[in-house]
Amino acid sequence: MLGVIGVVTSIKATTEISKTNETGIGLATSGLICSIVGVFIQLLVIILAVVGFISFYSGTNVG
Repeated sequence: MLGVIGVVTSIKATTEISKTNETGIGLATSGLICSIVGVFIQLLVIILAVVGFISFYSGTNVG
């Protein structure tokens, strides 16, 4: 779940860039978006794996 670290650092970078009026707000925003998408993909894979294991083991006990 390294995407969570990316989300936190991107939020901190965005707020710091906004306070100091420096350049790089686009890079921080794109890092935030990519991190959020990465977290959602990881969660989706975990959920699908759990559902797959549950359906596999519940199907083999029939009969």
